[in-house]
Amino acid sequence: MIIAILIFIILLLIGFFLFLHRGKEWGSTPQERTMDMAGDAYLKGGSSTRTVMTRAVTIYTNPMDVWPWLAQLGRGAGWYSIDWLDNGRKRSAEHIISWVPKPQLGDASAIGYLRYIKEGKELVWWSKRVKFAGATSRLATDILLVPEGKDSRLVIRMSVDATGFTAPAAILLF
Repeated sequence: MIIAILIFIILLLIGFFLFLHRGKEWGSTPQERTMDMAGDAYLKGGSSTRTVMTRAVTIYTNPMDVWPWLAQLGRGAGWYSIDWLDNGRKRSAEHIISWVPKPQLGDASAIGYLRYIKEGKELVWWSKRVKFAGATSRLATDILLVPEGKDSRLVIRMSVDATGFTAPAAILLF
């Protein structure tokens, strides 16, 4: 019985770490995971306790149709994610919201401040000194839209570092 429980725990831990690894690179290619993105510079010189998640997806429409959705992200339209988790239980927009202005440097959202904009192509959100799981963290969220023929490739990179006694645990939870 004890051996069966130990085997179960070991398999559970292996599954957990495989899930973590897969979640860090979901949908992205090796080239996308290693390419330079504008948000990469914001964590230079910080803590060595860090993680980078690069995720990507192909959207079967042209970038000009995708950009307005990205431009309103988190600024009244929600996050197009798990609404009960990421959007305060409010439903994310299902259309372009006319009253959301064009993104500008310094705009604030739940994931920080808009620190970089390349119109129609890239947005970088930045948070500095965020308390998370007892650690102090910095977070850069880079959203890059790349034309892929007639379609679009959306690459999102979230980079975080942390300091403090609980930094390794905070990074793992993140």
